[in-house]
Amino acid sequence: MKIIRLVIVDDDPSFIRRAAEYLSGTQEIEVVGCANDGFDAGRLIVREQPEAVVLDFVLRRINSLSLLRSIRAMSIQPSLIVCSAFLSDASIGIARSLGVDFFVGKPVCFPHLHECIVDTVSVKRQLQEEARSVEMMNAPPSATAEVHRALISSGISPRLSGFSFLAEGMHLLLTDQDLLKNMSQRLYPRIAQTMNTTPNNVERNIRSAIRGAARKSGAESQLPTNRQFISVLFRKILEKQRASLS
Repeated sequence: MKIIRLVIVDDDPSFIRRAAEYLSGTQEIEVVGCANDGFDAGRLIVREQPEAVVLDFVLRRINSLSLLRSIRAMSIQPSLIVCSAFLSDASIGIARSLGVDFFVGKPVCFPHLHECIVDTVSVKRQLQEEARSVEMMNAPPSATAEVHRALISSGISPRLSGFSFLAEGMHLLLTDQDLLKNMSQRLYPRIAQTMNTTPNNVERNIRSAIRGAARKSGAESQLPTNRQFISVLFRKILEKQRASLS
């Protein structure tokens, strides 16, 4: 895998030091710069051209939303991961509209942060490659890439069995939406048949993946059911498909 060039922006010098030390010690990531205020971060990102940026909602001098607006006006478009102890529905909604790809709650386990960065960048690279292919071949975009991107954005790690089960479930629903009406009797058995496992294992691993995503985002108290999560995710994918065709 190509090395991910990363910039870390946070007002806590201790967090920057520990995060940079851990992430620089991995095989996939090179920390090319750090900043503890939004003004310095903007200049750093322009100079270093990182592929990913990890930033807190709380910054000095220039707030994070202003920084996000500045980044989205740049020619480069890095993957954006917000890592913060202040994740409200309102702030997440605004940040998503400004292009944030993923949210991680503090305190954060650095292996989880590493996983989030690698997964987010991997999906973005895949989508960019597909976009180039579409331009060259005038072919429709891949449904697989959109499904994977939706799962990553929801906090589901591709390393989990639940990710594969959810991805297969989305593809099945794209051909037969009625499978949502009775997931235990229809959707889970269909996924299990394709993935060579049991319906109970499908349900259990999907539940575990959803719980892990909620834990990473700090939203365990609002844990959705499997049905709720799958329904919302499926609607998002359908909306993306309709938008791409319009």
